[in-house]
Amino acid sequence: MGATCLVHWKDANGQQSLTLLSDRLLKQFHASNIGRWNINWKVFRDTSPVSKSGTGKMMHVVHVQGGATARGVPPNAKAASLYAGSVVATNASGGIGGVGLGAGGPGVAGGMGVGGPGIGGQGGVGGPQGPGGANAGPGKTGLGIMGVAAGAGAGGSGGPGGAGGPGQGQGSTEASTAWCLIDDGAVGITPTANTTTSAAPSVASTPLSGGGAASDAPPKKRAVLVEVEKDIEALIAKLKTLWVHRQHAQVEGYVYDLGDFIVRAGNIMVASTSYKGMLIEIEYLPQTSSATASNALLEEFVRLISPPGVNLYSPQMFDYPYEQVGLDPKNWSMLHSGFQFMTLFRRQHIL
Repeated sequence: MGATCLVHWKDANGQQSLTLLSDRLLKQFHASNIGRWNINWKVFRDTSPVSKSGTGKMMHVVHVQGGATARGVPPNAKAASLYAGSVVATNASGGIGGVGLGAGGPGVAGGMGVGGPGIGGQGGVGGPQGPGGANAGPGKTGLGIMGVAAGAGAGGSGGPGGAGGPGQGQGSTEASTAWCLIDDGAVGITPTANTTTSAAPSVASTPLSGGGAASDAPPKKRAVLVEVEKDIEALIAKLKTLWVHRQHAQVEGYVYDLGDFIVRAGNIMVASTSYKGMLIEIEYLPQTSSATASNALLEEFVRLISPPGVNLYSPQMFDYPYEQVGLDPKNWSMLHSGFQFMTLFRRQHIL
């Protein structure tokens, strides 16, 4: 995937500002609107007494959906599997279905997916036709390896082929990615005066270990960041004795294809009622030999597309304490993008 940076348009004015940015990208820079972009961010706290006083462990779950060209997928290859919350994409016109191993789970959306021979199971049962897709349904020969190929429309669910027979599913679903961060205050949010914004200060990280405490040996604080399945929310809901839902925010907007760059922009709403400005994510698709070079290109691109006179908070790629969650800032991955989301939301006090 390409390197990414985030921008918080602090004084944005809802749909009016989103339309302003959209017109600027489409008309002035000749970008293409390639779909919707949605983010769900939920914060949970643990149920221990120390947590209730605001000093305990917190869990942040971020689910990003839409923008199928996101994460380095070419504009004409919008394919992803929402089954088990994973992302799978290819540039080919067809994928290979799974080899069934017995009674299995539901079918997976695919683009012209061709089922392989089933083993010891019954054929897939046809279900209702999804928008833009062929009939397909939950196959009873699941538990196989599913291939998802490039498709253009929003599709129905595809199922693996029956015993010895091919099965087909046509269409595609939107790309979906989810991250989970659990920390006990390890990720620093202390502001400093060095940043690349038009009006807001940057933020530097605090040390990984707790400092300034009166105790003789304060315990080290820890943070863990992982990519997870979207179904983790259902699991957390069953752990009410351990984790309690605290806050949630949503981002709804659009994705734009602009050559080597992908721009995602959407308005931020907290608890569906409180507007918190606009979030913009910019991804530079080409892989460069230097992370510093990517950072410089992203920084210049932010200046280029931003409307004049706006109040932006735009930290550079290296302004995030990646080492606090065990990430290498020189080797970019999807986890880096997830960490950017969580860190920026906390620094800007969005949640």
